[in-house]
This record gives sequence, structure tokens and C-alpha cells, in this order.
Amino acid sequence: MRPALRLAAAALAAASAFASAQELKSKVVPVKVTDRVWFVQGQPGMANAANEGYNSNAGFVVTDEGVVVIDALGSPALGEALLAAIRKVTPKPVKRVIVTHYHADHFYGSHRSGRPARTSGRTSAHASTS
Repeated sequence: MRPALRLAAAALAAASAFASAQELKSKVVPVKVTDRVWFVQGQPGMANAANEGYNSNAGFVVTDEGVVVIDALGSPALGEALLAAIRKVTPKPVKRVIVTHYHADHFYGSHRSGRPARTSGRTSAHASTS
């Protein structure tokens, strides 16, 4: 693993552990793009204790059948906050999570207590994300 990638992974792991260990101060607030499309915007900068690892963006689309989530943020606590934000918009089930790329700040929120989050659908990612 490249040194810069190792450093980024360590920083994200530390921020994620911090965010998972206590209640989040960061607010995950959905912003409406259209009647069916929403996004949440993280804070700028590297993942750290101050931003609780909330340094990436995610989105979701409300379809007739359920919700499609695009990226799941960077910690289990942030993933739970994203799900809570989605529930404020719609009671429909999450049918699919699309992971755009392999950086942990885009997929680690799909895990709860180290296990994949329960959805009524599946998670999709390109083969290069593994």
C-alpha cells in the first residue's frame, strides 16, 4: 500500500472509531435536488476527529419501489445518520446501495458494528472497488 494511502486509511480509521464511539455532533441533512433526488454534503478536509470522518458526500433517489443510496459515508455512525435522514424524507425501504469507488469514506457507512447494513436489496460496486 502506498504511504499516502496508508496515512489516509489510518486517519479515516481513527475518525471512524471516534465517530462510532459516541454520538455524532455532525448533522447529516438531506438537501433536495428534485422531488426524488437528495444529497448530503460532508465537511471539507481530511477525515479527523473534528469532522468525525464526515468529509464525503452521499446521495439518494426515491423510486416508486424504494430508495437507491449512492455512497454510504465514512463510518457506521454516519451511515446510521444517513439512514435516519432518509427516513425523514420517505418511509420506503433501501433497495440498493451503489458504491462509487473504494475509498472508505464512501462505503464504510454501509456497515453497522462491523457487519453489512441490512437492506431489502443489495450493494453494487465496480470490480475495481474491491
